[in-house]
Amino acid sequence: MRTFAISDTHFNHVNILEYCRNTRPFSSLEEMNLAIINRWNSIVSQDDTVFFLGDLAMGRKEFHLQFLESLQGKIMFVPGNHDKHLVKLNKEGKLPPNVTMLPPIHNAFIEGRLFVMSHFPLEMWEGMAEHPSDGIRNAVHIHGHTHRKHGPHGKNRYDIGIDAYGQPVELTADLRFLDNPKGW
Repeated sequence: MRTFAISDTHFNHVNILEYCRNTRPFSSLEEMNLAIINRWNSIVSQDDTVFFLGDLAMGRKEFHLQFLESLQGKIMFVPGNHDKHLVKLNKEGKLPPNVTMLPPIHNAFIEGRLFVMSHFPLEMWEGMAEHPSDGIRNAVHIHGHTHRKHGPHGKNRYDIGIDAYGQPVELTADLRFLDNPKGW
């Protein structure tokens, strides 16, 4: 079992190919949607956990469900600014069984290291100090939203969006995968 993170797939988002033309080499939404699903499912197994940090899709809520149902793994979802349909589906108890809705900021220990997760980038987060009073040090903040448009992010802060990594990125205590974004 491995743990991954990703954000900002923007399935069915008409303008995303123009907005992110330097990081999404696709000629159509259909090509992009299929490429993301295929790459995700070639990396993530049903037993893996994926922290999805917002902005899954655009369009009708049925599309959101179809995309979630096509993706492997246990999806832990932190909502983004384009996820109103998913928040509503969660309140109605209609999310697929492999999807769990989390709060806008979620902390998780992975291999003994604290990861602070949100859709929006944070300026400060728990455990970021070198000599913290809470005993947690060198926590990592992962987020989405920026589509690699804002940089550099500073020590232990990473935009894990698909525009940076081109796929779900594995989370490890030594950050070896986070420190090597490849894009598409």
